Parts: sequence; structure tokens; C-alpha cells
Amino acid sequence: MLDLIDGWCGHVMKLTHDASEVAEDPWTVHDFIASLYLRDAVERGIVSGESGNVSISAVEAADEVFRSITIEDQESLLARCDPDVPGSPWWWRRVPARGPIAVEIQQIVEREGE
Repeated sequence: MLDLIDGWCGHVMKLTHDASEVAEDPWTVHDFIASLYLRDAVERGIVSGESGNVSISAVEAADEVFRSITIEDQESLLARCDPDVPGSPWWWRRVPARGPIAVEIQQIVEREGE
């Protein structure tokens, strides 16, 4: 469980870095989606009681950072990029506010509209 939580925290740090700087090797929308599946796994561990209080605090902190670098996906942009993504829980309804993934999502949606 701790490895999953550590992975989620690491993914949020990478997403934050990519959104705030010109990253040498930025992630793609598929990397973003993989991060959300990782968050699903963390949630399953929390619900099953496999994590301790300290671990939950780390998840809450990473979630707060994740919320700060993402926006509500009111137009279902993520689902337009990959129709198989879940619509809940809350992290599946958020997309990066800026950075290369946000640009890629917009490009995919624009191509879809052509």
C-alpha cells in the first residue's frame, strides 16, 4: 500500500513539474490517465483499511496538490480523449489546468471536431 501511495505522490509531483516548467520529457494524456488509475488503486487500499493514518494524510496532501493543478472537467474532455475512462470518483472529473497535457487534450478534442 505504501508503494501505491508513494507512486501517487510521485505522479502528482511529476504532473506539477510538467505544468509549471518546460519539461524535458513531459507526460502525455495517457500518462495522466495512468496516474488516475493509480489513484483508484490507492483508494481501494484506503477503503479496505490497508493504510494507516499517516498514509492517508499523505494521500490527502497529494490530492490537494492535484486539485490545485487541475480544473473541473465540465466538458468531459478526458472522456473525449479516451471513451473508456470512468466518470467517477472525483479525480476522473479533473484535467490539467495548464501544461503539455492540457495542450494535448485540447488538440485531441479539436481533431475530433474536424
